[in-house]
Amino acid sequence: MYITTIGFRNDNFEVEVAICDTSRTKEEADKVGKTSLFKRVFMLERVLLLDRKGAFKFISKDLTSKYQFRLYDNITQLQKENESAEKLNYKLISWNEAIWFLEKKFPNLEVFELESCYHRVYKGEFLTVNQE
Repeated sequence: MYITTIGFRNDNFEVEVAICDTSRTKEEADKVGKTSLFKRVFMLERVLLLDRKGAFKFISKDLTSKYQFRLYDNITQLQKENESAEKLNYKLISWNEAIWFLEKKFPNLEVFELESCYHRVYKGEFLTVNQE
């Protein structure tokens, strides 16, 4: 099986979310990513809300195999590279670390919004860091 993910980014903060894990071929998974209507994600204390033109898909904090948070070192290079960001230096962070980072960077914001910027296809597993 193949897994399709969508990457959502704001500045140097990113979350990659698995949107489909049932594709039998790489081509099928790639098509899912290319035609995805998920353009924004909203992060709350315990849930990610993926927006598909007003219809939401919920990803709970407990579904740790469905998401991965990253902080990138070089935002200027990230803006230039965009889709090839996996080649840049980043730190994998947990959900709690992501909340802490966002609260420090945006202290008055209750809901954090990120926009989609790429899709990827994985074979087998979508690896994640410990999501304490």
